[in-house]
Amino acid sequence: MTIPFTWFTLFTLCLFVSRVSAQPKNGDSPPNHLPPHIVQLTAFGERPDWAADGTKLLFLTKTFGDVRELDFGSSEYTRLTYFSDYPNYKCSNPVVSDDGHFIAFQMGMAGEAAGVGHGIFVYDLTKAPGTPAP
Repeated sequence: MTIPFTWFTLFTLCLFVSRVSAQPKNGDSPPNHLPPHIVQLTAFGERPDWAADGTKLLFLTKTFGDVRELDFGSSEYTRLTYFSDYPNYKCSNPVVSDDGHFIAFQMGMAGEAAGVGHGIFVYDLTKAPGTPAP
């Protein structure tokens, strides 16, 4: 039995070949193939949130980490919290207020189920030592 040639058959074959050839190879990762409109800022971190003025990015260093700030102008990182200095404690879920003056975050403990918290904290960026007001 032969399959009649049609433009649809050719299109389907080309689509299949392009999808198969575009598959990542073993050991490859997305950052190795970013398009020009995507830039990797760090090799670590999670739960990013923009500062209100768009010049800074707040994020957690890791799941059991602290809140850090990345300043786009200077490319410098500033550690804002120190909860992970205490064994088994962490910060999670940081969010920035619309006016950029506050960061709310949750304190958690290692080994507990996701979502279990031990209080909500507010970091006042306008009163933090050495931090200019946003």
